[in-house]
Amino acid sequence: MAELQLCHGPDLLVRAARHYEGAGQVLLRQAVMSSQRFISIGQGEVPPLEEWQEVECPARLDLAGGWSDTPPIAFEHGGSVTNVAVRVDGKRPIGARARRIREPRLLLVSHAGGRDSGVSTETVCDSLDDLKDCCQPHAPGALLKAVCVCSGLVSLSSQHALGDQLMQRWGGGVELHSWSVLPTGSGLGTSSILAGALLAAVYRCTGRTYDTDSLIHGVLYLEQILTTGGGWQDQVGGLVGGVKVARSRPSLPLQVEVERLSPPHDFLLSLEEHLLLVYTGKTRLARNLLQLTMPGVSTKHGNSVLMSTIDVVPFAGIHWALWMAVSSMCWPTWDCGQMLFFSHSVNWMARSGVLVGSVRSREIDKFYQAVTY
Repeated sequence: MAELQLCHGPDLLVRAARHYEGAGQVLLRQAVMSSQRFISIGQGEVPPLEEWQEVECPARLDLAGGWSDTPPIAFEHGGSVTNVAVRVDGKRPIGARARRIREPRLLLVSHAGGRDSGVSTETVCDSLDDLKDCCQPHAPGALLKAVCVCSGLVSLSSQHALGDQLMQRWGGGVELHSWSVLPTGSGLGTSSILAGALLAAVYRCTGRTYDTDSLIHGVLYLEQILTTGGGWQDQVGGLVGGVKVARSRPSLPLQVEVERLSPPHDFLLSLEEHLLLVYTGKTRLARNLLQLTMPGVSTKHGNSVLMSTIDVVPFAGIHWALWMAVSSMCWPTWDCGQMLFFSHSVNWMARSGVLVGSVRSREIDKFYQAVTY
């Protein structure tokens, strides 16, 4: 009877839908956070005070299979993505560094336009209250705050003050810097790769040991705390070098397995000679993109050409990811350019009617037409 009363009238129907959507997001978040069991952190020798620990990472290019890494597809149907780590203008464009300092506080610095650009935002955390907005992506220093919490640097649930925790655990505070020379919303996986670099820098400056798998799953967990969500291919692309195919099984807990590929030198040389990065200037937050796209690819839309998630993303996306992996190994037998074109088409089928006009660019379409015909 209560459910009938709740759903009586359009206003109550909207409220009910929002409650169901909220409950679904909570369940999704809990499912992705099951990846935490694959994070293994040890304790080694702690570096001296004031000694910087620096990490630099490449960007990533999605060759095929993108969106199959996105929850809930990644653990309901399984995901497979082939991508490659790339330098931009000959440099690793994403980086972080950390050091222990004498003052029992957290000094968080985000650099815009690169570490030496002179443009930065500084956030000082003197109490646990200063970290409580780590779940709000637009809050000042939100990513760096989330890293401090998820890395175990401090505990928000502790009865001890921030300064006391830092002194007791690490003998002082921590200064943490991040930077990227890539434009916001470039589509090169910057935020997830940056999260991985930050985690690595914090672990190093506090003398803790880790492996790449722990960083990959650590970023998955962190992005749920940050509420940006997202899949796993970005951090795989930037934290594991070269060309690789990564997979997740259709089960929980969510685990990502990475297989590095060893394509012929001609394949890598051809990529370097032919790849061109074009920035459309259209920025988007990963969380907003996912909230718009996932409902669109998980249901049918009347007479739309859009197919269901089962038809489009898991099977077509994974199919092209595997063929791209084979193509890279058998170069020049297979036409990798054609694989990229088909993969691009699958991605836009998944987003058809949802994001057209907000992200897709006519200029990009012109490039495809120029090289195809």
